[in-house]
Amino acid sequence: MATITEKSSKKKLKSGLRWLTLSAVLAVASAGGWFVYSLTLKSSKEAIEVRAIEVKKDTLERKLTESGTVELGGQQTLKSPADGIVTGVLVEVGDRVSAGQTLVILRDPERETVLRNHQLEMQEKELALATKRQQVAEASRKVAIAEEKLQAIANRYRADSSAKLRERELQIQQKELDLAEKRQQLLEVQAALASAESKLQNRIDRQGAGYQPGLRQQQLQIEQEELGLENLRLNVVEAEEDLASAKRELEEDEELFKRGFIPENEVEGQQRQVRAATSRLREARLAVSNASISLDKSRLQLQTIEQDIQDGIVVAADEVAAASVELRSAELAVKTANIELNSLRLGTPELEEEIQNNALQAQSELRQASDEVREAASTLQAARDEVRNAFIDIEKHQLARQKIEQEIQESIVTAPSEGVILDVQAKKGAVVKLSDALLTQGNAAIELVNLQISTLNAAKVRRGQLARIILIGSDEKSFIGQVEELSLLAGSGGSNNGDSGEATVAATVRLDAPTGVLIPGIQVSVDIILEQRQDVVAVNTEAIARSGSETFVWVRDEAGKAQKSPVTLGLEDFTTATVEISSGLEPGDEVLLPPIDEPLEEGTPVSIAE
Repeated sequence: MATITEKSSKKKLKSGLRWLTLSAVLAVASAGGWFVYSLTLKSSKEAIEVRAIEVKKDTLERKLTESGTVELGGQQTLKSPADGIVTGVLVEVGDRVSAGQTLVILRDPERETVLRNHQLEMQEKELALATKRQQVAEASRKVAIAEEKLQAIANRYRADSSAKLRERELQIQQKELDLAEKRQQLLEVQAALASAESKLQNRIDRQGAGYQPGLRQQQLQIEQEELGLENLRLNVVEAEEDLASAKRELEEDEELFKRGFIPENEVEGQQRQVRAATSRLREARLAVSNASISLDKSRLQLQTIEQDIQDGIVVAADEVAAASVELRSAELAVKTANIELNSLRLGTPELEEEIQNNALQAQSELRQASDEVREAASTLQAARDEVRNAFIDIEKHQLARQKIEQEIQESIVTAPSEGVILDVQAKKGAVVKLSDALLTQGNAAIELVNLQISTLNAAKVRRGQLARIILIGSDEKSFIGQVEELSLLAGSGGSNNGDSGEATVAATVRLDAPTGVLIPGIQVSVDIILEQRQDVVAVNTEAIARSGSETFVWVRDEAGKAQKSPVTLGLEDFTTATVEISSGLEPGDEVLLPPIDEPLEEGTPVSIAE
């Protein structure tokens, strides 16, 4: 029973293995057929139609867009400086004004009345001051007369007494100086004579003893140089003979060489001997030339020494004679100066006695004149005190008047700077209070845009950044400027873009040039350029595809199939939806824009939509 069961089991196992093998064969055949069918189907699939764009160079920007309010440079509202009545409005809206130009005139009747009263009082005080000044002038004239009289007496005394004594002292001092000078000249002449005599004796001694050995030595040197020159000339003759002999031997060797009797190296050796003989001859001639020059120099030195000896003795003798004449003249001048000085000293006591007598008489006259001067000076001082008091009183009145005039002048409103009138609130005849608005002025040459930027965006803004101001409307216009001011403090409140309660930072954009079309107070859009890249390779962001960390674009290969081309991205301009391609593409390349409903794969056939 067990054997039958075992056989039955083996039979079933063999049958199962056959079915399993058959199933595997069928599965492989089905998969292969499906794979072949897929390849056939794929190869016969129609190409996907895509759009293509050309890669170009463009300018990309990263910017902030804010809204702002236009105003003019230096725009301000001029207010009333005091209470009063508007008596004149001299400008209209749109008028251009210069700094200091009168714009509005106000009037205060009460101050004008007070000013007229002060002017009348001032006239009275000025008349009184003029009278007192005349009194001062008269007193000054009397003082001047008294001082002139006193000065005349003092001058006469000095002329008759001390002036004569001083003159005599000056004469004596002058004579003493003259005598000292002449004595000094005498010493100098004596020293010059001694020097000339010593010089003459030295010349004579050198001729007798000093110059003779030198002359003899120079003569011996010349004889030696003449003998040396003769020997050098003999050397030249010997060198010429050696050269001639070497040349003859060279000619003989060259002839033997031509016939083949001697080798070439013997000819070359003889040529070297000829060159050496030529060099020795040249050196010998040069030595003769140098020796001749040296001999000429020695002969010239000998002539110079002989001439110096002769000339020196003659010159020294002339100097001694001239010094002797000067000595006699100097001695005579000293004697004459001594006689004149003694004469002046003997006459001095008589002059002093005469001066003493004149001094006694002058002292009495001086006392009387001094009393007259003191009396006149006292009268003058009293008159000056009265003038000073009157002048102080006038100055007080002038200060009061100036204060009133200043108050009246402040009622004239002037332009603080050059600009244009934007608004006029003042009306002629109207009563105004202190600080009431009169008109608004600004500088038309400077156009500004005030912004309120969120604190997040303000951190990206810097002074000097480029800004584009856009006047939005049916005829949109744009202008160029730059960020001029950026507050360091954030403020609360509203902003120009409609937000409220959010902290903002104030900023000011200044236009590069006045536009003439922007009206103060209007709203404009401002693009602050945070970053700008000019003339860079760029494509539309639609062409950029990403897969994980890979960034690429689709391109069409030569076979008309889509392929990935890796790229590196740079700055992205969100306004124009373009992005910079740092690497991977060149201007003129063509990239594909894949359809939204059918994604591309590498190798997919594509066709360019017209």
